Amino acid sequence: MKKRCELAAGEVPDLIEQLNRKLDGVGIETQPTVAMRLLELVSDPDAGLHDFAKAIRHDAALTGRLLRLSNSAFFAQRQPVTNIDRACVVLGRERLRACSLGFYLSRAATSDAGCVLSRQIWGQSVLRGCLAAELARTAVSAFTSEAFVVGLMLDAGIPIMLKLIGGEYQQMIDADPTPARLYAEEYSQFPFTHADVVTALMKRWDMPELLANPIAWHHVSPGQTHRDHAVFRMQRIAYYVGTVDLRAEDALARQQTPMPSLAFRVLGFSPDQLTSAVERASAEYQATIDIFTQVAEKLPSQESLSQRVHNELIAATEQLIVGSIMPPPVAETPSLAKFRLGGYDIEIETLSDGYAAMYLIDADGRRLISYRFLANEETPSTLRGVLGLEACQDDDVESIAGHLRKLAA
Repeated sequence: MKKRCELAAGEVPDLIEQLNRKLDGVGIETQPTVAMRLLELVSDPDAGLHDFAKAIRHDAALTGRLLRLSNSAFFAQRQPVTNIDRACVVLGRERLRACSLGFYLSRAATSDAGCVLSRQIWGQSVLRGCLAAELARTAVSAFTSEAFVVGLMLDAGIPIMLKLIGGEYQQMIDADPTPARLYAEEYSQFPFTHADVVTALMKRWDMPELLANPIAWHHVSPGQTHRDHAVFRMQRIAYYVGTVDLRAEDALARQQTPMPSLAFRVLGFSPDQLTSAVERASAEYQATIDIFTQVAEKLPSQESLSQRVHNELIAATEQLIVGSIMPPPVAETPSLAKFRLGGYDIEIETLSDGYAAMYLIDADGRRLISYRFLANEETPSTLRGVLGLEACQDDDVESIAGHLRKLAA
């Protein structure tokens, strides 16, 4: 098979169909029945809490988890919650929709719940779902529960990639890549990526476009235009949430996360808004993760996420302050320059007021990842760290450094 980077756009639908057939071989069911019923209820504005209770009351596993959640300190109930109807009232329609649908979809997408990689990925995915839901409260408030499901399912294809490809993919995972680096390496080395796998999964389950499209496009830059349609707002959330690095704490320190400048460009979130969303997502994660213990391992370093966000936002705020008082650059510079960095092609585009934008480019010249920065505060090494790349012999270190000096002059 061709590598994914060699496929033309017209060949992608055939690839998705091939992946759909491959999913049979790893035990992924065609349509999770209860999840489909819940999806119908999610799409029905007239569906009440009793409808959700009726759909899930015969599933002892989910019922037990929802009862446990409703009795947790997060909800501070004075009297124990002892039945699913009361639990539904305590949890509320939004959280009930998100958790119930997410529970069934994650369970249906897990071919090996005991796999170490699978449990790690799903543990991260629950936090991505919580973060997506909190961002949606501001960006697309009518669809916060759908945003949770989108965030939850972004990386569902990664454990399946291991099943389909095997040892070569495990070696890629063992190198501990950032999310951006993992996708770029999949794209350049394998016939398909984890985004392709989850696209096939969404098609297999006939997911509505509000869920399917943002999940399928979560590694595609949304560009500079801000369309108002909910699908495009959801894609912006998926794109941002999919870049956040949730690996071990020492690995998180190697890259700017959770990319406050990207959150500002893609979502329009201020530092205060992002900090608030992350704090709420962290608290929600602590309460929600128990629902997914069948497939997920709790993140050991999750508690420090808010502090890391705070540190990054301090730096981002300083950048904004410096940028607001800097005079326009006096030296003429090319608007777009191309270089090699970390074994990949990048473009650096000149913006205004001392800012520039860096893009990671695929084999077809498409922009996969973007990062906006102040030219006088970055070096080739820090830019490489933002992308999660390693140093390579063909890096244009001197040329990039010289170009940054020109931009900052």
